[in-house]
Amino acid sequence: MRNGPGLENGQKITLDEPRYKVRSLQQDSIRFLYALRVANRVSAIEDGTPERMYETLKKGLQEAAYEALGQEEQSPRKTTPVW
Repeated sequence: MRNGPGLENGQKITLDEPRYKVRSLQQDSIRFLYALRVANRVSAIEDGTPERMYETLKKGLQEAAYEALGQEEQSPRKTTPVW
């Protein structure tokens, strides 16, 4: 969660995007694999509207991260007991 521009204090937005194991980028072999996957995906982007190119880039980066890094398991959200 993070506060974005235009949000009042106390308001939060949540991101439903997957979370990746970015700590594994500290290993040279994983970093190299991720860089190759990203380079392959970026080189395949075709010209088009900026919105379409952005979506293609975003999807390519997410796929490369999923393949090279893997996703973090989602921990169950903390809940308040009902009295």
